[in-house]
Amino acid sequence: MCKKTHRTSAQWIAELRGNLGPFPQHEAHYDLSAYLYVVLSNQLTTRRSSLPRIATLHSQEINCLIEDFLQSFMLKMTQNDYALLDKFSGTGRFLAWAAQVSINMMMSEMRKVEWRNQSLSSEKIYVDSETVMPEIEAMRSDLAEGIDESLAHLPERYQQALRRCIMNGDCAKDVAEDLGISQNAVNILVYRAKKAMRKQLKRRGIGPEALTVFA
Repeated sequence: MCKKTHRTSAQWIAELRGNLGPFPQHEAHYDLSAYLYVVLSNQLTTRRSSLPRIATLHSQEINCLIEDFLQSFMLKMTQNDYALLDKFSGTGRFLAWAAQVSINMMMSEMRKVEWRNQSLSSEKIYVDSETVMPEIEAMRSDLAEGIDESLAHLPERYQQALRRCIMNGDCAKDVAEDLGISQNAVNILVYRAKKAMRKQLKRRGIGPEALTVFA
């Protein structure tokens, strides 16, 4: 739930850019993230039935997916000295504009072919365990080896953020305090690390089914 969404549009822009100092900037980033999380969650819920792959995901996986889309928007917003904010015309409410931009980004990604065509049939889910077990063990072994080798190629901070936030389940706030950076910076590190890991693992021939954690 947002702590504060009653800023004027001008206040949102100034605080997000850091014009009023680091603390108001941090608060603005947090409040905008919290607001857009709800927006994206509601939007994805209404579109879920039309996206077979999404319909197969559990609620926790959906939440992680929403967080990834949110991180993509926040990262894009901060790039090139917050150039994205220059596109806000100043008419209407800033929150309404930010919501529409984030939704457009998410739906643009969701319109890609792989989101519509990758659904699991019951035949793929309910199969004889004796047949699947060797394949699962082989995939796990290959994935574990691939993860270790791929992690070793990432910058140190990428490794720390990914290990703690994704593999250890630590919250971004705690990681940010330990690394001496902002929570938003940690989220960006995780986003970039996951993107790099996907590329590394795909080079090893590991298919999309095994890459869910890095989606």
